Amino acid sequence: MQEKRGAQELCEDISVIQNILTKHHLTLDNLKLLLERNQQLSVPVSIFKTNVGPLAALCVYLKDYKNQSFSEIAKLLNRDQRTIYTTYAKYKPHVKHLDQGGKLHIKIEIFSNRKLSIMENLVFYLKDTLGLRLVEIASMLGRNNKTIWCFYHRALQKNEN
Repeated sequence: MQEKRGAQELCEDISVIQNILTKHHLTLDNLKLLLERNQQLSVPVSIFKTNVGPLAALCVYLKDYKNQSFSEIAKLLNRDQRTIYTTYAKYKPHVKHLDQGGKLHIKIEIFSNRKLSIMENLVFYLKDTLGLRLVEIASMLGRNNKTIWCFYHRALQKNEN
């Protein structure tokens, strides 16, 4: 019974993909590239649960796990390329492994707001856009509740101005 339902769902999925390909005049390779590009532009929240700062974690993740160049990372994060290189070079030896197992992924674009720090952007997005409670965010990031509260309120104050 389970096998039959799985095969039926697979046939439906293939049908949906074929409809997308014909409707948008795409090849399977083009669709694959689009999906990969979309995946590349998101990061798991779990990478921020490290012993290094959030910018360092982002730089190492994008460089080592997503094979982005320093200039691409700088454009994505709206930062200077020299800052990205220096951060990566300084903190790469301290990062043994980044936890990519988290289910929650965030679009990289949220980190391009220079008014806020990386962590302020992250906490503000998780709280206001996704509606998570500060306690949930704190446990997700492995930080103290009061620290997360400070990040959130600093982001609120900076966004008011």
